[in-house]
Amino acid sequence: MNTNKYIKVGIKKSKEFEVKSDHTTNHVGSGTISVLATPAMIAYMEITSNFLLQENLPEGFSNVGTTVNIRHIAPTNPGSTVTIHVEVLEVNGDAIEMKVAAYHGETLIGDGLHGRHIIDNARFMKRLKQDK
Repeated sequence: MNTNKYIKVGIKKSKEFEVKSDHTTNHVGSGTISVLATPAMIAYMEITSNFLLQENLPEGFSNVGTTVNIRHIAPTNPGSTVTIHVEVLEVNGDAIEMKVAAYHGETLIGDGLHGRHIIDNARFMKRLKQDK
């Protein structure tokens, strides 16, 4: 597949998430205070990135996360709304590099880079079956 035909540099998406108690550091085990956990924030970024790419891919193709280089710079309380912004920075074959950022209101709480890879679903599932 010619990924450049479907995924263009500069395409963007934003998505809102409510910070629930199971997204906090004390719940996921990454800390002891009830604030948004870094793994949960990264999951929000991955979910938003997946949605952006998936809505632009043809049937039979999907995408998976491959790299994260994220900094988490401010705390966020449970019950708060976090807005994730993602933007495609680079398309290199089936490899996609994205800029990601998380905000609580106007406050930047995290940002970085996230890599994803476009996959052919049938080929991917065939490889999984061979690995058993």
